Amino acid sequence: MTIQQLIYVIEIEKNRSFNQAAQILYISQPTLSKAVNSLEDELGITIFIRSHKGVKLTSEGRRFLTYANSIVHQFREIKKINFVDEKNQTSLKIATIHSTFISEAFVKLCKLHPDEPVKHFSMNNMSTPEVIQNVDAGKSELGIIWLGNDHKEFWLNAIHSKGMEYQRICTTNLSVLLSKDDPLAQKDALILDDLRNYTYIHFHPAVEEESESLKYLDEFSLLNRSIYSKAIITTDRDAAYQLISDTKAFIFAYNHHKSYARAYNIACVPLFSPTVEAEIGLIKKSHRAFSSLAKLFLSILRKELKNQGQDNIRWLSDPDA
Repeated sequence: MTIQQLIYVIEIEKNRSFNQAAQILYISQPTLSKAVNSLEDELGITIFIRSHKGVKLTSEGRRFLTYANSIVHQFREIKKINFVDEKNQTSLKIATIHSTFISEAFVKLCKLHPDEPVKHFSMNNMSTPEVIQNVDAGKSELGIIWLGNDHKEFWLNAIHSKGMEYQRICTTNLSVLLSKDDPLAQKDALILDDLRNYTYIHFHPAVEEESESLKYLDEFSLLNRSIYSKAIITTDRDAAYQLISDTKAFIFAYNHHKSYARAYNIACVPLFSPTVEAEIGLIKKSHRAFSSLAKLFLSILRKELKNQGQDNIRWLSDPDA
């Protein structure tokens, strides 16, 4: 039995529907049904009676719900407590989607503390829903995501529904990464039709099972992929960069760190039509202030975006603040 299963039961009873509860919880209905069935099997009881009219609690379910509400309430109260001694904090955990800027900022943060073994830093690349779940579960202090206009409202609803806070850092437009030796790299901007005979490389971190239904809601879904000659999906960054460096292939990206472009012989060319805008932002627990280490990391990240990004970054606030 897990806290998440208790939350699922509470939400189903509140909405009297598995389908509506799944939408509010931002998971698929099969995932929700599987979790509740597993809970019922573990306890040896039937919590819900399902019918074409909806669902209702059994007598056992009503008794179970009383305890579930109490436990979840206490759990949420505990989550509000800040147990971190910020003056003596020795660790920083970051959950993020893949970004060369974030990777470079993380490396520079670690380099600032080479002789302090008590400092523990971790950064994990994952999908947008996994970043949200990771920060919500308290596994990471800070989450960083890119939000495209196409699904921005969806993700903000997911973040705020979990009692978390989102802060924008800057906005940028979608660009194309391809080999510096490719003729297209000499253009000031590209249109989709320029990529008709190229291989599309979809680089994405591995997605956990619970996020399976959400992983296709990425920022590039509005683009017509039928124009590409073929597509390759990989979770390995080096493989993706090697492919676009050595073959007639490309990756969509929201800007790119100049040092990585030099290292892999890659050019970053803005996509002119269609124009796809996105913003980079961070998420955290609403009740928790940033630790000194988190503030230091964000300061480094802003400098990397300002000094090593392409020209299409637009700041929503002073990057040096």
